[in-house]
Amino acid sequence: MKTTTHLYILIFPEKNAIKIGKANDIQNRIDSLKRWWGAVDHPSSYYLKIDEKLVYKLEKTIHFMLSHYSIEFDDGDGKSEMFSFEALEHAIGIINLYTSMSRLNESLKKGIKQPLQATPAKTKAKIEKYKQIKKKSDRFFNSLSKSLAIHKKIHRLIIFLIRHQARIQFQYDIVDDYVFFRVRNTRKTDRSKSLSPTSLFSFDIDDFDMRAGINLCSAVGSGNIVQYKIQLIHKSNRDRDSAIPHLSYMSSQVERLLDNLPKKSESALEDIPILDERKIINEIINKIDEA
Repeated sequence: MKTTTHLYILIFPEKNAIKIGKANDIQNRIDSLKRWWGAVDHPSSYYLKIDEKLVYKLEKTIHFMLSHYSIEFDDGDGKSEMFSFEALEHAIGIINLYTSMSRLNESLKKGIKQPLQATPAKTKAKIEKYKQIKKKSDRFFNSLSKSLAIHKKIHRLIIFLIRHQARIQFQYDIVDDYVFFRVRNTRKTDRSKSLSPTSLFSFDIDDFDMRAGINLCSAVGSGNIVQYKIQLIHKSNRDRDSAIPHLSYMSSQVERLLDNLPKKSESALEDIPILDERKIINEIINKIDEA
């Protein structure tokens, strides 16, 4: 069975040159040559359908007969197959002579079909769509990286508490889907400062389906006690359709680590009571109103 390929004469106006070679897919070859020789003049170029067994001999014969018109380039794909414009008519004549003497069914044809070009509007729409997709992808990985960094800090905090429990008075209880973590300070607590660690439990969710912020911690203080109320996200998102998989997984690992932390530190000789968050907040609001 005969295998058909192509002998081509490509016109490269930017180099004032032609290239004579062979290719099964001429357009693919043109695309690979563009970076070296510039755009091809499709309407002015030529091609011949020919048996693959014959094309090599014909190509080499043309190269030999046109060697006087060869152009030397230091570098480039197919640089040995480049000839000056003056060689074009001679190349056409050699090919036509060969096809007539060989009684080929095919003849040299002028004009290589040009691929359809996207309209400016379609091109602009595609670029805009690409930008939007890339932007969403970048935002997702940025939010994922931030979540990982926050959970790493939470792990470090728990490990720190495990190591220094003899010096820090703390106690915590898990009630429903919340951890009530209390710390007793040696001096009266400034309630405004009691809110600072809550940033460890604030997350931005940014993926292809949603953009949202989640705060899993609130804090109140009374006397020398600070209490952090922390939501356990993977327990509170039992519905798989509403769960945030990566946060759920990372939070579950925090709980596994929390299992190693005693519910009450060695230095907490007395129980640290759970504070009534609502009562404390109402007291603060009343004081503001009175002022």
